Amino acid sequence: MRWFILVVFTIIFAAQSAAQEGAINRDSLAVLLAEVPVDTLAAKLGDSLFSPPEGRARILRDAYGVPHIYGRTDVDVAFGFGYAQAEDHLLQMLKNFRQARGRLAEVEGASALKLDEMALRWRIHSVAGERYGDISEETQQYIAAFVGGINHYIEIHRQVLPQWVQDVRAVDVVALARWILFLFAEQTGKSELAHVGLATTVPKLPGSNLWVVGASRSDSGAPVLTMDVQLPYTTPFQLCEAHLISNAGLDVMGATFFGLPIIFVGHNNNIAWSITTNDIDVFDLYEERLDPINPRRYFYGNEKRRVVSRHVKIGVHSKQGIREVERELRYTDHGPVYKTIGNWAYAARTSVENRVDAIGQLLRMNRAVTLNDFQQALSHLELPVFNVIYGDVTGEIFYVFNGRCPVRSEDFDWRARAGLDV
Repeated sequence: MRWFILVVFTIIFAAQSAAQEGAINRDSLAVLLAEVPVDTLAAKLGDSLFSPPEGRARILRDAYGVPHIYGRTDVDVAFGFGYAQAEDHLLQMLKNFRQARGRLAEVEGASALKLDEMALRWRIHSVAGERYGDISEETQQYIAAFVGGINHYIEIHRQVLPQWVQDVRAVDVVALARWILFLFAEQTGKSELAHVGLATTVPKLPGSNLWVVGASRSDSGAPVLTMDVQLPYTTPFQLCEAHLISNAGLDVMGATFFGLPIIFVGHNNNIAWSITTNDIDVFDLYEERLDPINPRRYFYGNEKRRVVSRHVKIGVHSKQGIREVERELRYTDHGPVYKTIGNWAYAARTSVENRVDAIGQLLRMNRAVTLNDFQQALSHLELPVFNVIYGDVTGEIFYVFNGRCPVRSEDFDWRARAGLDV
């Protein structure tokens, strides 16, 4: 059996039987991805404009422009993937990194100020730096190689790039993954935020579709998995395709967000998987009663605690240059304060706020060859708010209403308070 990918208006992953391979159109990706020496492919398709140091990777592009990145090790492939993404999407990637750092307004102007405030309020980049050491050495090396590929491209082309372009750091990649997952998680608190006149950081994301058919119900006798990813083509939600192949065994193809070094949804030679958002509740808004005598304190049970605050300066691009805007960010024990109304402050908490290893989990998913491997990867709970479906060449299919749901007190009706149907 082999896996093929078809890209039309939706992205479709499907398993087909070997008997059908002879009927495949000559222009299909199956022909382009036949197992032949890389040098032969290069002679036929041509290299991209890649200048790899010490032959670390080889980037080949098929008839659709999708990069197929070959390397001796997974780290070599990560380096090539960073370079290939930079070739195609460098400025969008860098804007994604800036958004996660709270510095997009320096480039985009006042329109990005709300995004910068939110990224700083939730300490997206700061936590990524503080907890970077929690990530495995293997994942750190993979991320560092990806960043090395991006910076290699920047170094070669620096003279023709905008002045605001800066080298990327590994922590920027971790922060971007945190930021994307936070934006999905915050969506689950939409009704709670609306109750106090607030909206989520980005408008409501559209719903995607996915399904998998078991082998017994397929004409080919193999599972068929279909994915329809519906995301706005705006930062940070754009997707790009790639195929990553190393002599160490990595051989995965699919789509990922600009700036991430792994495949987010896709397939390898054994498995295919897809993801959509679900409605698991991973975001809570807490109503804190402020001390009327001293609004810098709030009631926490039978005691008073101090509202912690910090001041940040955000650079905002304008025709006159970059001006600084100062903001006060406030926190209670429950989390960052979104809004204050009279003697009440509204602080938020989400189960994704301290997670930093989404890249590591996704790398394990990319390498999985069995359902058990895949489930072990999911058990790390780094993806807070997604449905996940799966199919493999052995005929196994799988679905999980996946999420990192907090353990909440049973003394309070959380769903009713959020204005949800019970």
